[in-house]
Amino acid sequence: MHQGSCEACGGSGLHATDVGIDGLVDEGNTAVTVEHRMELVARADWVIGLGPESGSVGGEVVFTRTPA
Repeated sequence: MHQGSCEACGGSGLHATDVGIDGLVDEGNTAVTVEHRMELVARADWVIGLGPESGSVGGEVVFTRTPA
Protein backbone atom coordinates (compact mmCIF):
# COMPACT_ATOMS: atom_id res chain seq x y z
CA MET A 1 0.00 0.00 0.00
CA HIS A 2 1.29 3.43 -0.94
CA GLN A 3 1.35 5.94 1.90
CA GLY A 4 -0.57 8.79 0.27
CA SER A 5 -1.11 12.34 1.43
CA CYS A 6 -4.71 11.98 2.56
CA GLU A 7 -5.01 14.54 5.35
CA ALA A 8 -8.37 13.23 6.56
CA CYS A 9 -6.95 9.74 7.14
CA GLY A 10 -3.64 10.77 8.67
CA GLY A 11 -1.59 10.36 5.51
CA SER A 12 -2.34 6.67 5.03
CA GLY A 13 -4.62 4.79 2.71
CA LEU A 14 -4.67 3.50 -0.82
CA HIS A 15 -3.08 5.53 -3.56
CA ALA A 16 -4.85 5.77 -6.93
CA THR A 17 -2.22 3.49 -8.50
CA ASP A 18 -2.74 0.83 -5.81
CA VAL A 19 -6.47 0.46 -6.32
CA GLY A 20 -6.32 -1.36 -9.68
CA ILE A 21 -9.76 -0.16 -10.76
CA ASP A 22 -8.57 0.86 -14.22
CA GLY A 23 -7.50 -2.70 -15.01
CA LEU A 24 -10.80 -4.13 -13.81
CA VAL A 25 -12.79 -1.66 -15.89
CA ASP A 26 -10.56 -2.18 -18.94
CA GLU A 27 -11.47 -5.88 -18.75
CA GLY A 28 -15.19 -5.02 -18.93
CA ASN A 29 -15.98 -5.22 -15.21
CA THR A 30 -18.05 -2.79 -13.19
CA ALA A 31 -16.28 -1.33 -10.16
CA VAL A 32 -18.18 0.18 -7.25
CA THR A 33 -16.18 2.04 -4.61
CA VAL A 34 -16.83 4.15 -1.54
CA GLU A 35 -14.47 7.07 -1.84
CA HIS A 36 -14.00 10.58 -0.45
CA ARG A 37 -10.84 11.66 -2.26
CA MET A 38 -11.75 13.85 -5.19
CA GLU A 39 -8.77 12.64 -7.26
CA LEU A 40 -10.46 9.23 -7.48
CA VAL A 41 -14.06 10.49 -7.60
CA ALA A 42 -13.14 12.66 -10.61
CA ARG A 43 -12.10 9.52 -12.53
CA ALA A 44 -15.49 7.85 -12.08
CA ASP A 45 -18.04 7.39 -14.83
CA TRP A 46 -20.92 7.92 -12.40
CA VAL A 47 -21.16 9.34 -8.85
CA ILE A 48 -23.84 8.59 -6.26
CA GLY A 49 -23.92 10.98 -3.31
CA LEU A 50 -25.23 9.74 0.02
CA GLY A 51 -26.32 11.93 2.91
CA PRO A 52 -27.53 14.34 4.00
CA GLU A 53 -25.03 13.70 6.81
CA SER A 54 -23.29 10.65 8.26
CA GLY A 55 -24.44 8.08 10.77
CA SER A 56 -28.14 7.67 11.54
CA VAL A 57 -29.08 10.75 9.47
CA GLY A 58 -27.19 9.56 6.38
CA GLY A 59 -27.58 6.87 3.82
CA GLU A 60 -30.15 8.52 1.59
CA VAL A 61 -29.33 9.08 -2.08
CA VAL A 62 -29.03 12.87 -2.44
CA PHE A 63 -27.75 12.97 -6.04
CA THR A 64 -26.60 10.86 -8.97
CA ARG A 65 -24.60 12.29 -11.87
CA THR A 66 -21.37 12.25 -13.79
CA PRO A 67 -18.42 13.94 -12.05
CA ALA A 68 -18.50 17.71 -12.50
